[in-house]
Amino acid sequence: MPDILKQILPKKRLQDDQIGFLFFFIALILGGWYRINAAYMAGFPIVDGGLFYTMTQTLQENAYHLPLYVHYNSLDIPFAYPPLGFYLSGFLSNLLNIELIEIFQYFPATVLTLIIIAFYSFANLFLKSRLKAGVATFIYVHIPSATTWLIMGGGITRSLGQLFLILAIQQIWLLFTQYSKKHLILTIIFSSLVSLSHPEAMVHTVGLAILIFLFKKQKLENLKKAFWVTIGTVFITSPWWITILSRFGTRPFLSASKTSFHSFVVFLQLGVYPISGELFTTIIIALAIIGIAVNIAQKHYFLPIMYILPFILDPRSGFNITILAMALHASIALCDFIFPALAKIESRARGTSFNTILQSRSEKFLFANMILIIFISMQTYSSQISQDRVSEENLQAYKWVERNTPSNSRFLVITGSSNVLADPTLEWFPTLAYRQSLTTIQGREWIDGEGFDNLYAGVQLLQNCITECIKRGKPNTLNGVSRTG
Repeated sequence: MPDILKQILPKKRLQDDQIGFLFFFIALILGGWYRINAAYMAGFPIVDGGLFYTMTQTLQENAYHLPLYVHYNSLDIPFAYPPLGFYLSGFLSNLLNIELIEIFQYFPATVLTLIIIAFYSFANLFLKSRLKAGVATFIYVHIPSATTWLIMGGGITRSLGQLFLILAIQQIWLLFTQYSKKHLILTIIFSSLVSLSHPEAMVHTVGLAILIFLFKKQKLENLKKAFWVTIGTVFITSPWWITILSRFGTRPFLSASKTSFHSFVVFLQLGVYPISGELFTTIIIALAIIGIAVNIAQKHYFLPIMYILPFILDPRSGFNITILAMALHASIALCDFIFPALAKIESRARGTSFNTILQSRSEKFLFANMILIIFISMQTYSSQISQDRVSEENLQAYKWVERNTPSNSRFLVITGSSNVLADPTLEWFPTLAYRQSLTTIQGREWIDGEGFDNLYAGVQLLQNCITECIKRGKPNTLNGVSRTG
């Protein structure tokens, strides 16, 4: 029996590249499980998606011709949002004969699983090591915030934006490093897909492209490449943006651009708020900070700037992009600093040498404890987020409202949650109850961007005083929201 085992088992230790691929493979299995299982356990789109669901329905009813407006929450909202996610969701629903609500439930989680593959390639490109890329991917799938906004029902656009951003940035890096028609064509295609998927992802793609340009030599040559990418992207996306500009001009885009929550306080969250979303010990964000220090020590500044830049460009969605750099930095901290340091200390104590990563007992001990913590954290998080959906009781309440109230009724939907941008009860009420909610603010950013922050603050105030305001009555607060509505 031992002879058979010797023949089957590898005679040599796994090399770094093989270890890296093994980490990636495990990350793909675990990451896919976290995401798909969370969607399955929810039994309904996670958190938001009501507005996008209505937009997709409107697109289907209009025979997939781009509608002029979407009627949501008794408002006529310009149908100016990048439409790729709506087209794909609608087509999949019709093609597979699946209820649209189920597409909104599973589609984002499926795209997030594909992102794991794209991220491994992304990490390998920037870290120049399959080992560090595999470790980075393993870390990435265990960052709760890497799924938060992307797995929601609204993730039918956000997840696509994230996927195509990762693919576009890879090709932009390669294009500016070594010219080929392949990289030029792929850069144009992925940049176009980003533009047609999500507006904030488009902003971040442009910002990161400029960052890459600044860090690369041959500025004049790369400027020419950037010009052709711009021309190609503008051309491919022209059927959409020409239609929107001819209907509404730039007004919807200018309005939406004023709702990015730019402020010094929001930017400070990058340093003091656990943007990784870890539920217990914030191991990953601590590793990322160490990784940034390692890069600075080596005079490598691209990735540290990539960590900060998204919060400068668009704080509202900045953490979705910062998390990419966070995983890369955490891998650098482990593979270039912590593990080598532990191996060096142990080799001195034991009088032996370690040739590959995770050979020493100290490395294994540290990594085993880290895996245990982040695994339990991610499992707990997946279970928690799967419960963040419209409850069965509220679904029944929506039906009752639809059947028993006049169609022009207006409701003050109060849940007690101050996170009004991610409150499933608020966003799905107009879609499923077919009545107006004065406390639902989704969609208004395309109509009144300047007043959006005030509306947001007013609704937050109302939700925060759920007990006192209703029992005692605060007419100024309530009327303020009503006037806005």
